[in-house]
This record gives sequence, C-alpha cells and structure tokens, in this order.
Amino acid sequence: MNTYPVVKIPDLISGARPIIIRHRETVSHPKNPKIRLSQLPIYLGYIGWGAIILSIFIFAIGIVNSERLLRVSPICLCLGIAFLNTKDLLPSAKNRSRLGVQIVEKIQTIPPDWQTIVHEKIMPYESEKSTAQIGVSEKYFQNYLQKYFEAILHPSYQFKINDEYAYSSDFTLILPNGISIVLEIDEPYNGLNNQPHHCTDDGKDDRRDEFFIRGNWVVIRLSEFQVCAYPDECCYFIAQTIEQIAQQNIVALDRFTGVSDLPTDSRWTSQESRQMAKDKYRVGYLAKYNVYGSRQEVQPILKRS
Repeated sequence: MNTYPVVKIPDLISGARPIIIRHRETVSHPKNPKIRLSQLPIYLGYIGWGAIILSIFIFAIGIVNSERLLRVSPICLCLGIAFLNTKDLLPSAKNRSRLGVQIVEKIQTIPPDWQTIVHEKIMPYESEKSTAQIGVSEKYFQNYLQKYFEAILHPSYQFKINDEYAYSSDFTLILPNGISIVLEIDEPYNGLNNQPHHCTDDGKDDRRDEFFIRGNWVVIRLSEFQVCAYPDECCYFIAQTIEQIAQQNIVALDRFTGVSDLPTDSRWTSQESRQMAKDKYRVGYLAKYNVYGSRQEVQPILKRS
C-alpha cells in the first residue's frame, strides 16, 4: 500500500459472509373473468360487426336490395362504434395466454452474527487509558470524530506487549456488534527532533499492525495531512469502511450528504521524510488549516511514541 488511507482487516472478520435467505412464492394468474353486465357492449360490438359483414355479403349476392340495407346499416354501425369504444376492456392475447404458475424469488441478506464470531477473540486493552502525549493534529481531528462517531468513539488505550512496553492507540472505535478498530494518524517526521516517522522502509508500522491484526483488531491509517486538509472526508471514509466491514448500517451515511470521497495521499520513505523535515512540510499545512488554533502560533508537535 503506497498511499493513504490504509485499511487492514483480520481474517476472522474479512472471512465472514452475510447469510442469504431465499423466499419463494407461488403466484397463479387469474383466468379470464366471466361475462358481466359491464362487458355487454363488447359482445354487442361483436354482433354489430358480424351484422355489418353479413349485410354486405347478403347484399353482394342479391338477397336484399339497397333500400333494406340502408335501414339495417345504421343499427349495425352503432353496434360497431360501441365495440370500438370498449375494445380495450377485452383481455389481450398475451394476458389470455399467461395462465398457470409463476415462481417469484425474494432474497434477504442477514449480516453475520458478529457477537458470536468475535466473542472472546478480540485482544483486550489495558484498563487504564494511555498516558502518551497527544499531538495537536489529533486534538484537532478528535472534534470531528466526536461529531460523527460519538457513540462508538473510545479513549486512547494501551495494549501490553511485554512487562516493559505497550502500544498506544491514537483513537479507538468499538462497534456495538463487537468489532473493534484502531485508528492511527501518521506524521512524516517527529515534531520534536525531526526524525523520520511512519516510513515505508523501516518496518515499524508493519510490525505494529501485525500485532493488532493477530488480536483481531481492524487497523485504519490516515496521514496527518489528510486529517488536517480533509477531516470530514476522512470521517466519511471511516464510516464507509465500517459499513463495509460490519455489513450493516451502524453509522448513518446520510449524515455525510455533500461530503466528497477522501483523496489519497502518498506514503513516504525515510529519505523523503528527511527532506520534508528540511522543508518544514508539517508546519506549512498545520498553519494553513489552522490546526494550531492560530496561524501565527507555530509550536512543536508532541507526538506519542
């Protein structure tokens, strides 16, 4: 994955599929209706046209003269007009032929039973909250997360690796169905010492992600530039990802009406990170998008380890 956002899903969750239930119904087409009083003009029309054809035939062979035919024709004509005005009441040949049984199939999709699937399979977090320092971009983005995900947004937690060290999540989202998500915000270099950070060629993030994946946590990574420049779009992407993973509507997507899809952002190597530090790349967009709270106030970013 050479661009942000990055999404990594455990096999336990990605392998689950919704249940499809098919319902079959037998529908019989009704037979042609019996003759009713309202359909009488139809049959009179038949008689009228038949009378006209018969009159012409009789006249042609000389059985009646022209005077008698003129007396009979208006009656036949009126009956014919009645037929023309009511012909739409007749069942079409297509409808008359559609007799018998038709099978109608209705498909209903039921999301997986996540409570059972992930029960006691999600790696637990430490009871106490993380004490790691939170960066200004995370404080900035947290306001948007609370706006859209307040019901499922949890504090930053610690995940114990050994007796001496623990990972700290930037943000934690825990869904009602038990699926849990670690949300990470990646900066290109450390704000205190300008050292490369979250580089694609050092393997640190891959090892960290693997730790969470083994514990059946979903990992979502966004770049710091994305959460500063496109905070609403980032939240929209998170909501779309949640719906795709959970296979049910947990976060109402209609809340994002008018919000565009999140543009991608390229990831960086250690060499590119050092160059961005020289160019003060972070200071530029943090000030541009008023992440500090004031464009004139430019302070180092305190980022958790």
